[in-house]
Amino acid sequence: MAVQERGERTRSAIIAAASESFETVGFSATSLARIAEMAQVTKGALYYHFSSKRDLADAVRDAAQQTLQLLIDAARSTAGTAPLQAIIDLTHATLDRLAHDPVFRAGLRLSDEHELSSPGSTADPGLLPLTTELLDWPESGLPHASVAESLGLVLNGLSLLSRRQSRTLTAESLAGIWRLLLPGLVGTDRSGCYVLKGSAQPVI
Repeated sequence: MAVQERGERTRSAIIAAASESFETVGFSATSLARIAEMAQVTKGALYYHFSSKRDLADAVRDAAQQTLQLLIDAARSTAGTAPLQAIIDLTHATLDRLAHDPVFRAGLRLSDEHELSSPGSTADPGLLPLTTELLDWPESGLPHASVAESLGLVLNGLSLLSRRQSRTLTAESLAGIWRLLLPGLVGTDRSGCYVLKGSAQPVI
């Protein structure tokens, strides 16, 4: 058990070091030697866990996707009859996670690296699929599915901005963006029904 725990700690240290390097200098400029030095492990230990730099990048991206999926599942489970509030809460929870989780930040940034893109792939790890799903519900109160799609594209843009400039987009500025969006989505009379800074944000 001690050997297994030590191995898990080593793997976690390598992923943390790789995330820091991928975020600061990007995938191309990061070397395995740099990662090993930052993680304070030997190259042999690094290669024991990861066969290549791409393999390590995939592990970072997988960790970020798992975190995003947990956030999405939490939002979906609390949506009830207020899917738009669930979306608001999800954007704040995602922003908060980006601010405090370097592996999450690095993993989402790696999704923008052309060197790591699969041929023909245009998928973005943002919030468009969930947004379209939730806001297409009759309970959302939105008149057309196209509105949900447009909102999803806006939120994907915010997701991209937040992971590239995580310190630029704050909870206050995100609330301000929702303040501008809501009247066009639900009307001025219903805008006050939503908590713009997020309510009962999922914690994972």
